[in-house]
Amino acid sequence: MDSTAIIGVGLMCGTSQDALDLAVVKFTPTASRFELDILLTQAFEIPFELALTLKSAERLSGLELSLLNNAVGRFFGDCVNQALAKTEYKPNFVASHGITIFHQPEHKLTLQIGSGAEIASITKLKTICDFRTSDIALGGNGAPLVPFADSILFSDYDFTLNLGGFANIASMNSEIAGFDITVCNLALNQIISEKGLSFDNNGAEARKGKVDIELLNSLNNLTFFKAHGPKSLGKEWFEKEYSPILKASKISMNDQLRTVCDHIGIQIGSHLHESKRTCLVTGGGAYNLTLVDAIKHHSKCEIIIPEKEMIDYKEAICFAFLGLCRSLEKQNISKTVTGAKLNSIGGAIYLPPLAD
Repeated sequence: MDSTAIIGVGLMCGTSQDALDLAVVKFTPTASRFELDILLTQAFEIPFELALTLKSAERLSGLELSLLNNAVGRFFGDCVNQALAKTEYKPNFVASHGITIFHQPEHKLTLQIGSGAEIASITKLKTICDFRTSDIALGGNGAPLVPFADSILFSDYDFTLNLGGFANIASMNSEIAGFDITVCNLALNQIISEKGLSFDNNGAEARKGKVDIELLNSLNNLTFFKAHGPKSLGKEWFEKEYSPILKASKISMNDQLRTVCDHIGIQIGSHLHESKRTCLVTGGGAYNLTLVDAIKHHSKCEIIIPEKEMIDYKEAICFAFLGLCRSLEKQNISKTVTGAKLNSIGGAIYLPPLAD
């Protein structure tokens, strides 16, 4: 292996909390950028009891939340060991996004759990976590963080778009820009849960519905959509501002799904209004064909859907890169994305235990 190459493990668990995505990535420095080789990807379902506790984590006591933080860290560490057990890879570090419990940048608050100390103890690897808090302390939104990685790893595209619990975008123009656009799978999954399903497979149920103009206007008129970036969203905003509108609507489940898809398409399209530009689309929402059609309909950019591995694991790959930057003590957060006073190097480091 190239002696200059560095191997990192990226861990990502998004707002939907459906699984832990793991990517083992080799980074090789070149004159102008880092070349990446994806060595291994794997998704781990969150155990039922842990997933159940996470759903009400924001209502736990301080003690209970601390215990949950450790339990999530142990789960993450075990997943890393399982993934590496049958390989010969010797990673230099683990970089973990954690699981977001609170995100209120207006109160200078963000919390991602998943104890880095537990991960380092179990994996015997340097562990980097808690990427957002330094930016929050500098007056930033602490999110989104992926645009910085995108600007280096995926600079061949004009835009990158992630369709996860929320939809967020990054622009690779002269200055890095990125922000959350609107809610995405968090809303769609809540609606489809009425049918006992965890997600709308291929957007089939949304395809059966029709757009309700009253609901569409109510969603599009939310104050958040009138503000310009930098800006970010959290589950608290969804539950306070967005979800009540859905619950007050008397239309069918299929019509709600179709309307939300169109809403997402409109909001995304308002940022993809230039022709002859390219946009790489990843995240679970890329499998929702009704949603993708809505985005294409309201956009002028060329919408590019990559191979399955990149759709599923791009954010884990990006967090491995952010961990690489932190390990090298190089910038990994851009003030033009988060709105902070200064660029920064985000991430807390937990060193592995010493050998006997």
